[in-house]
Amino acid sequence: MHKQKHLHYAIITVAGFALLFMTVGFAAYGQLASNNSAAADSRYIRNIGFVADSYNESDTSISPLARSIDKQSMALSLHLNPGETYASMINIVNNGSENELLQKIAIDGLPADGVDFRINLSGSEYRETTENIKLAFLRGELNRQQMFVTIEAREPIDLNFSIALEF
Repeated sequence: MHKQKHLHYAIITVAGFALLFMTVGFAAYGQLASNNSAAADSRYIRNIGFVADSYNESDTSISPLARSIDKQSMALSLHLNPGETYASMINIVNNGSENELLQKIAIDGLPADGVDFRINLSGSEYRETTENIKLAFLRGELNRQQMFVTIEAREPIDLNFSIALEF
């Protein structure tokens, strides 16, 4: 009986230490996972979009009345007569910490008639808001991609439109 009592205490003691060990281990693991997650988040930097000082109009282009460019969008105001063309180029660069995918080009403010509008980006042409593009932008200044915008007027027209990128 005395041996059974010692065996019973030994089992309870071992189970108690095992429970204590598992509790401390789980808490330490949770803290470590939390620290790693925060560290990973702090290292991710998103820095992708238009490079405003790379904007360039073609020699035969009509100059915009107003132009505004930031990282994710550009807005233009134009007056075009029939046969006139607006044509420009701007670089898109990913200076962030990870490669990115262009998901959407949003075009706002273009009329349905009166102009022929085209964006050319990496050999693909876009004439309207387009989603699910999934065009890869590798990180680094050397991996810049050029976006060309061309608008040809079929009738006199005043345009106030914007192009936005969503990554």
